[in-house]
Amino acid sequence: GRQEFWSSDGTGLRSYTRRGRYVLVGGGLIAPENHKAALAAEFLQFANSQGWHVSFHGITGDELPIFQELGFQSTKWGEEAVVDLATCTFKGRAYRWIRYEASRCTRQGVRAVEAVRSEMSSDEWDRMYHDILEISADWLAHKPQRCEMRFLEGRIDGHEIGVRRVFVARSDEGRGRIEAFVDCTPM
Repeated sequence: GRQEFWSSDGTGLRSYTRRGRYVLVGGGLIAPENHKAALAAEFLQFANSQGWHVSFHGITGDELPIFQELGFQSTKWGEEAVVDLATCTFKGRAYRWIRYEASRCTRQGVRAVEAVRSEMSSDEWDRMYHDILEISADWLAHKPQRCEMRFLEGRIDGHEIGVRRVFVARSDEGRGRIEAFVDCTPM
């Protein structure tokens, strides 16, 4: 599980997961702006004293110089898409592909809905969960690592999926099989 590291002055926190001599740290530095560099250096000193090899994931551009000064190199993993739904109209050339795909799904009878556990019978929820597990297993079977990357991507876990928001895309005007799903962790 995750462990916590507090800076010596108590102003900064960093959680991490350890696998043998390897430490995975996800996300940025939880500290006031003027304490972030010290937190990173202190955590790295602590990890080095244990003989651990550390990798940081999900570092934002504004914190990247802190890690570069400590000798780390960066590799772009992806991007976090932030869409202001109050002002976004999905009009214009940049969104043409989204409109095309949405239209294609509509023509083929695929509908996306939120699956709310309290609005489903136990049997409906169990069937949906079983289908989601099958889709996930099929997806994993075609990936190089063949297993969930729990630290970076999360995992499908029976006790947590009801806490998350789950959206399913179903064929046959929303009454058919599940074609895809997204589970979202509320922030």
